[in-house]
Amino acid sequence: MQLINRLKAERVQLKSLPESDPDQKNAKLTAISQTDATLAELATQQPVGRVVIQHSERRQQVENTSSDVTLMDGDAVFIPKNANTVLVTGQVSIRRLSAHKEVARRDGILSQAGGLTPMADKKRYLLFARMAQ
Repeated sequence: MQLINRLKAERVQLKSLPESDPDQKNAKLTAISQTDATLAELATQQPVGRVVIQHSERRQQVENTSSDVTLMDGDAVFIPKNANTVLVTGQVSIRRLSAHKEVARRDGILSQAGGLTPMADKKRYLLFARMAQ
């Protein structure tokens, strides 16, 4: 819902942009059209997927961060007892949290995530893995 509200606010800003020349007007209309198409697509989609958050006993540590998640009717929380997971995020083609039965190799993990994007610093990246004990 936050994304939809943000896009609606962006659309209002787009409408207020100047149209002093034909190129500006065309760019403005294209941006508004793309925003409208995205809003229409989002309105028809049911949200699915996982949200990974940092848990803290101290509410102040997560308040107003991405880990400050509001649960709504129909949401489900699943906390695995033992999780062998690898979170791949940042400059990769497909951000994902994937389960592994054994220690996975770095190249295999990055390959499953579609590889690094052109913006990635190929000499510096971090992989975090939580392996069950």
